Amino acid sequence: MSLSIHHSILKHVLYCTASLLLIAGEASAKTQTESFTTAAQLGCSQYANNFILPSFDPTLGTLESVDVTLKFSSCSSINVFNAGCSPVSFTNASILMPIAVTGSNGFDFNTSLTASLPSGIANPGMNNFWNMESSTTGKPQIDPSTLDLWESQPGGQISFDVSKGNNTYQGTAPGNDLLFGGKSHESGKITVEYTYLSSGCPGSGNSGNLATPEPSGKYLSAIVAAAMMLIVIGRRKLLSA
Repeated sequence: MSLSIHHSILKHVLYCTASLLLIAGEASAKTQTESFTTAAQLGCSQYANNFILPSFDPTLGTLESVDVTLKFSSCSSINVFNAGCSPVSFTNASILMPIAVTGSNGFDFNTSLTASLPSGIANPGMNNFWNMESSTTGKPQIDPSTLDLWESQPGGQISFDVSKGNNTYQGTAPGNDLLFGGKSHESGKITVEYTYLSSGCPGSGNSGNLATPEPSGKYLSAIVAAAMMLIVIGRRKLLSA
């Protein structure tokens, strides 16, 4: 066999190897994200509310991580009652609003909202200070060992129970003539983002046993090893020709 024919065979082998590597790379798992968000008005004083979001769809692939973002905001008022007979100055009037979020998947997170009024003057009797807005955002850590609970929620939904405890009112003023109180109205938003590995199109109906990086890496290694063997054999034949 002539040298040019041997070169042609080697080029063909290299071309096929490159094609196989490309195909294998395309078939390897890809990281994708999907998110769901729900929002609700939470009302005044104490409340209990239930947030419902769709659960993770196992046909999308293998669940790698879950990120939860909690956003709460409030519109509050502080009432300052002056039991004396003359105006009194005060500072640091504030409302502390504790919020607890729990879920059937082992989720447990506590946060709070704070609205404050740096200073003011309370005349004798009741004084109302309105429209104090505040907000808070929390991103609790999700334990990777609980991913199996996020993958298959009962009824195909994720449930969060949100409750608020008693508000705490306080302020600083000379003497004991001022009493601090008030009320608040909260709203909340919960976003759940899934990161998963998928070798197919999302929602294509593929089974949950999709390709992951580790098996695909083994396939690539095998292809490369086979290609190297073919190249070595081809060179030996060239030298012995």
